[in-house]
Amino acid sequence: MNQNLTYDQTLRAIGQALEAQKINDFNLTSNGDSYLVRGQLGKISALQAFLRKWQGRQSGPGGLCRLNYTLQDIERLEREGRARRRSPQRLPDFYSLPSILRAIGAYLDMKGAHLLEVYKRDLIVMILYQTNQGHPEVEERTVNSFYNLSLQMCRRRQKRDPS
Repeated sequence: MNQNLTYDQTLRAIGQALEAQKINDFNLTSNGDSYLVRGQLGKISALQAFLRKWQGRQSGPGGLCRLNYTLQDIERLEREGRARRRSPQRLPDFYSLPSILRAIGAYLDMKGAHLLEVYKRDLIVMILYQTNQGHPEVEERTVNSFYNLSLQMCRRRQKRDPS
């Protein structure tokens, strides 16, 4: 992973991209400085389907897709997301995909862990990571279990930037 981007930044940027494409259920695999996402496309309009095909995004039968995010993609997504974000005082939607993935990223950052995979289905998340001692760990949690961490992150942000 890039030393300039933390997991919370990286996963939030990917979450924003997935949310824009209406992908809620997915498998995300870390491959060094890139991330592979295999997911289920949400319902989209005919125009969105045409644009995806025109942009060369791979999608298979039943709306399955395969997306690869390189370090450059993630840095671009992070810059674009930062430009779109409004006031840091605004209370975020803790249950949005970018917020959920950001909280998972912060959790991994706090543990000093190395992300291997994230599986998300409905309101369940499974995280596979390697501890800083090199041991693999798997956690299955509900999306709701990250709510308090998200709230703490929001409060810290508001204290840093008291507008």
